[in-house]
Amino acid sequence: MANPKKQNRKQEEELRTLIQKRRRILTMAVSIIIAVVVVTGVIIFSGVFNSSTSKSNTVSSGQFIKISSSDVSPQGGVNIYFLSWQGCPIGAADSWVVYNYIHTHDPSLSNSTIYKEMHFSDPNESPTNIPGLLFNNFSYTLSGISYHFHVLYVYGEYLPPDGQSSINHGVSVLDAKFPSSISSIFVKYETQYPTAGLSGQAIASYAGHLTSSFIITGPSGTYYLEGEIYNPAAISGKQPGVLINDLSAYVGITTGTTEFGNTVSSVV
Repeated sequence: MANPKKQNRKQEEELRTLIQKRRRILTMAVSIIIAVVVVTGVIIFSGVFNSSTSKSNTVSSGQFIKISSSDVSPQGGVNIYFLSWQGCPIGAADSWVVYNYIHTHDPSLSNSTIYKEMHFSDPNESPTNIPGLLFNNFSYTLSGISYHFHVLYVYGEYLPPDGQSSINHGVSVLDAKFPSSISSIFVKYETQYPTAGLSGQAIASYAGHLTSSFIITGPSGTYYLEGEIYNPAAISGKQPGVLINDLSAYVGITTGTTEFGNTVSSVV
């Protein structure tokens, strides 16, 4: 007859062995799950970080990019900030897109409200002989929404010598005239973030001075654009007094006007 004590001891040992095996299996399973979660998290985080970095830190000239889902202006409504210099050929070309949009958006605005004079770009700056408009600061209201246009020309008709001193001078004017929440964005994208196609350089470093760019901001977000909206050479040599009445004949201007207007609408 089997010894009951030995039989119980044997059963206890078998049970203990079974429990230990289950514990080892459970420990291995938990370790595997944790490892998978950690690796997946690293991959996801890395992907999000790299994606965010590549999108926010590289600028494609001539394209509106969304840089925030919030309004960055201390003034209410929709705010359009235009940074340029008086003799800039790109600023001159882009001015017709701005004018065409605003004149169409609110036809009641007089030309004298929108701009102070017609002019040509710096004859020493390529592309040459680009007609343009020098804007005023102004506001208007449509459908209960206030729109504010702010312009700042950081240099005159002729550029100072290109280089860091010119950049520093432009930044000092920018900081003095625009709200810090706006000037800091212009400075960051002009001087720190590389522009595609410029061998990793920021556009101001490449040009040796601050360049024409926009910030459009409102309750639904903020967009930034630097550079030419269309090729300025398309209007080279045109008389501004004639061009202003024939803007619809230029595809670059009409297409740019649509893009500009869509961006404004998206921040309302």
